[in-house]
Amino acid sequence: MSQPFDPSATLDASQIRECLEELGDHLVALGVERLVTVVIAGGSCLALMGLRETTLDVDAVSQLSDDVAGAVRAVAKSRGLSATWLNTRALAWRPLGLRDEDCELLIERPPLRVLGVPPDALLLMKLNRSSAPVIADMRRLWPLSSYATADEIVTAFYAAYPDEERDEYLIDHVRGVLGLVDGNRGQLG
Repeated sequence: MSQPFDPSATLDASQIRECLEELGDHLVALGVERLVTVVIAGGSCLALMGLRETTLDVDAVSQLSDDVAGAVRAVAKSRGLSATWLNTRALAWRPLGLRDEDCELLIERPPLRVLGVPPDALLLMKLNRSSAPVIADMRRLWPLSSYATADEIVTAFYAAYPDEERDEYLIDHVRGVLGLVDGNRGQLG
């Protein structure tokens, strides 16, 4: 049964999980037998990690095939979500060198396998974006990352995004953002 579209709908972790499991069910109904891997990032990944309450959509950093896109639309229709509830808008922020085997298995609903970007890469993606709303996400990710200093984060950032123009103030930005976090990890810098 279809739900009416609600443009203000947000998704919490359980709803994200339900939508992705339903996506797997639709792929089965379509006769898809090959393994379909979707790597997610952004707010949905944070919600599934327990670091954020809700998000507006599920950002994939992997391409979606035509049959997956069709299944995404079917889930949207049945749940009253935007047709782009699962989208590839974050693909542009995928860090160089991110490998599926580095990601965390979040959902396995054959033929669908959903992986989450690891905290280190997710922190770098948020830093690349650095808009006001993502700063809180960066603060939540900091304790889960393996980075001990702001210098390590900046070095990893430029390795992940080698085409980014060097910014002499990036280290200060990282220190400012993370300086507000509980200092359990020692001094920044």
